[in-house]
Amino acid sequence: SLALLTLLSLEKSSTTSNSNSNFPWLDRTAHASAPVMLMPKMKQMDPEEVAFEQYYKREDARIQAQMAERQRNMREIEAREGKEARIAYERAWDRERQAENDAKLQGEVTLKRQLLDQGICPFVDPEGFRQITLYETGMDLAEFEGTQANMEKINQDKYPAQSQATKKQPHRFIIQCKVQDLQRRGIDPLVYFED
Repeated sequence: SLALLTLLSLEKSSTTSNSNSNFPWLDRTAHASAPVMLMPKMKQMDPEEVAFEQYYKREDARIQAQMAERQRNMREIEAREGKEARIAYERAWDRERQAENDAKLQGEVTLKRQLLDQGICPFVDPEGFRQITLYETGMDLAEFEGTQANMEKINQDKYPAQSQATKKQPHRFIIQCKVQDLQRRGIDPLVYFED
């Protein structure tokens, strides 16, 4: 049995050395490894998407609290003063919310006009998008790491020549001229740029 094992080991070493020296692709030894397992794809989260998700969660919680307070007040008023007083409170509350929404929409239109006067298109320019988002949500995208607005803020601080504000100065000047031209011709620039 020892002779057989010695013979087999000699034969294997001669086969391996012959195949490696002359024809390496014919090597019969196995080069096995563990199976390659694919990693599951992770969902890539866009920083702006994360910021908006956080905003919507906060906004939902605020609205839920506001509605709970409204319901509590309506029950108290109805218990104290009757059904008619509750209905009057409900209508007054609805009018207040409608007035707030109207004022916010009017403020947004005013902001868009001011941005256009500065040469910043609120529909295309990332700075316009950042300012509109800040007005609508109170959330500054420049504060969320990885967003385009955050990269622009970093560039303005560290590399002013590479910032979009510097690079887009000629484009913004053209938009300012276009806005002035549209106003002289009696065309609403906001409607023009919105299309």
